[in-house]
This record gives sequence, C-alpha cells and structure tokens, in this order.
Amino acid sequence: MKAAVVYEAGGPDKLVVTEVAKPAVKDGWSLVKVTWVLQSVDCLKKLVTE
Repeated sequence: MKAAVVYEAGGPDKLVVTEVAKPAVKDGWSLVKVTWVLQSVDCLKKLVTE
C-alpha cells in the first residue's frame, strides 16, 4: 500500500510517498481503514506528482 511518510520535520516538501507493507493484525487488535482529506494544496501536489 502507498503511504505518505514524514522522516524529518518540515513542510509539505518533507512528505515522502512510498510503498509500505500492510501491517499484520495481532491477537486482540483490529485493522482499521482510514480515509482522509488533504486540506493543503501543497500536500495534494506532492502526492499527485509522485
């Protein structure tokens, strides 16, 4: 799955879009799908161009 990851402090230019493994579900835990909305044009531009 794709994820926007932040490895260091900064602005939207510090977002890194990368492929990550789907997390394993541990006993007694749940896996929740999160849907989110970008509120910054800079963040959206970063995600779309990569």
